[in-house]
Amino acid sequence: MIHGKIPMPRRKRTQADKDRDDAAAERRLLAKFRKHGAVVIDRSRLFSRSMFGGYFRVPTLGIFYKDYQFTCRDCGVQQTWTASRQKWWYEEVGGEMESVAIRCRACRVKERERKAEARRIHLEGLARKAATSAASGTSPVPDSKP
Repeated sequence: MIHGKIPMPRRKRTQADKDRDDAAAERRLLAKFRKHGAVVIDRSRLFSRSMFGGYFRVPTLGIFYKDYQFTCRDCGVQQTWTASRQKWWYEEVGGEMESVAIRCRACRVKERERKAEARRIHLEGLARKAATSAASGTSPVPDSKP
């Protein structure tokens, strides 16, 4: 007896109590990081093509995106990939979880134009090759079977 009162047994914590406490702790953590520009991850919208992406990679992400500093591979300028752009890339566009920003916007545009030009030249070469082989009556692809 403590001071004439009968001590009451403590109520055992249930799984619902633990879940509620975990959710409250997560909300406090998110509120703290949102002040610094963090954005919550919606795991149901993430995509990975890697063999272990859905099982090993995605659960290790944490609970929010945060700004990511990187140096452009082409021009060397220091850039920030913001948390909101990461959310857009991974969840809206469906970008792979293994991908990260490596080029600034200007260099991405240049790279896109370079690839388009290379593709155009390649297709023109194939068309020219097909036209010359059709004119000479030969097949552009040699027969693989004797």
